[in-house]
Parts: sequence; C-alpha cells; structure tokens
Amino acid sequence: MAIIDFVLPENAEGNVNDIYSQFTNMNIPIPLPLQMYSASPGLLMAQNQFLNYFMNHKKLSFSLLAHIRMLIANAESFSYCLNLNQQLLKTMGGLDEDQINATLEDPNNAVLDEKEKAMLLFVLKAVQDPAVA
Repeated sequence: MAIIDFVLPENAEGNVNDIYSQFTNMNIPIPLPLQMYSASPGLLMAQNQFLNYFMNHKKLSFSLLAHIRMLIANAESFSYCLNLNQQLLKTMGGLDEDQINATLEDPNNAVLDEKEKAMLLFVLKAVQDPAVA
C-alpha cells in the first residue's frame, strides 16, 4: 500500500478524471507515476500540461519521443515504461508487433524518417555514454 494518498482511476472525478480519460479513451492504462501525481491536483495538471506539450511538439514527433522512451526503458529494464510506449506506438503510432520487435532488436530498424532516426540514434548513444554529447 502506498504512503501517498492518490486517486485510483475508478475514483477519479473532475480534472483528475479528465486527465485520466486521455489515456482510457485510447485504451491505454493510466501510468502509475501519473496516478501518483493526483495526490496534488495542481501538480497533476502541471504534469499533464508538460505531457501535452511534448505530445504536440512541432519538431519532435510523437513517434520519435515514444521510440526514445521505449528503447531507453528497454535498456534500463523498466518494463512498465517499455510496455506503455509499445502500446502507444501501436495505438497512436500505427506500428505492429513485428515493427516494434525489430526496433527493439536494432534501433536502426525504427520506422522513422532519416532525420528522426539520426536523432534517435544520437539520443541513445548520449544516454549510454554522455561524454559523446
């Protein structure tokens, strides 16, 4: 049991429910870290604005950012984030299981344009060895 009193999805009301609905409407489980933010509705709203900023970024595509999160989660064995971003890439990115598995096997297989793929490979390299950045 968590020490922090947060709002479970089935108990969500008002703004918390509105934010949770962004995930449930896409058939994506509400990330537990996001649920933890509900202990402070103001903090949850700020986090939601942060997420929406990147979801609608003009230069960094949703797909690129989801690939970055997925591959870093895979490298760090963070299964929750890995599974969430795989689901996002399937639901919102239009990728299938084979494309995702191929990318996990080799990031060069990512279904991205060449500029985004170059950015993805650079970010992965920088995370692995920050001295290259």
